[in-house]
Amino acid sequence: HNAYGILTKRTNVDPNMLTTRAHQFCDLPIDLTLPGCSIVSECLATNDLTSLHHCAEDELHGNIHNVIGGFFGCPVSLGKFGEAHPEYRNLLMNMGEVASTMWSNDPHIEWPTYCANDTQFETCRARCTNITMEVLDEMDSDELYLLMHRHNLAYFGNSSDRSTFDSPMYNSYFDISWTGDGEEGEGEGEYEWTFKPRHDMVLNSTLNDQLMRFSINFGCNPGKYGTMSTGSATNDPVFWPIHPFFDRLWHFIRLDEGFEHFNHTWDDSSNCSGRGWYDELPFTDLFGESENEQEDAVAS
Repeated sequence: HNAYGILTKRTNVDPNMLTTRAHQFCDLPIDLTLPGCSIVSECLATNDLTSLHHCAEDELHGNIHNVIGGFFGCPVSLGKFGEAHPEYRNLLMNMGEVASTMWSNDPHIEWPTYCANDTQFETCRARCTNITMEVLDEMDSDELYLLMHRHNLAYFGNSSDRSTFDSPMYNSYFDISWTGDGEEGEGEGEYEWTFKPRHDMVLNSTLNDQLMRFSINFGCNPGKYGTMSTGSATNDPVFWPIHPFFDRLWHFIRLDEGFEHFNHTWDDSSNCSGRGWYDELPFTDLFGESENEQEDAVAS
């Protein structure tokens, strides 16, 4: 639940108790196409259960929750920034898609633990400590670059290893270059990134700094979530036609003779708790089990 005690994602500090949808990412109208028949056909072309799962999860399901739920009431507007910079629209749309990840993964956001029901969102909302546009405007390129790392917005785990670059945004929106004198990845030097809003667009230092300032400011000021963008997505009726479809897809494969050679073996993975065939659900003490056990121990 959130600080208002409402059943929703903890990071959704919205006092509204009703189901909400916003066809926008923080004032940026959503024009993304939902997955259709071509993606379903792609999933049906898989030959084993693990591949079917990845197709359904990554392609068919993807960011459908955030696209339907959206984000609204945001202190920092993607829409207004997009109006001023239409050339950044695709990057900003992607930033909207992954906004909940940006906000949830930022270790420097202070999340409220309690707000009275009559507390206004602006008073209760989460925000980064000591980060404002005025502060960001005083920072140079190196300081902004370091801050992007600290807020988990774009960074290298190891600047000498290109493969360690990470960001909640798609990697295609970044240009990665080697700054060393010798061959790439060899000798002294390191990799650096800059924003690449379009495949043919190279930003100078001034424009890159501007985008870093906006990204940090946006990431430090979470907005409100549409219901489908939260853990209480089941409260939105549109949830129910979507999720059972994955089960129907697998049942179709099991029943249709054309898939007689389909491999239904589930590939266990120790990297994701709850994904294994014999994993136990991590739900404990839902009904006071530990308290009852203690009482039984005392009685005996």
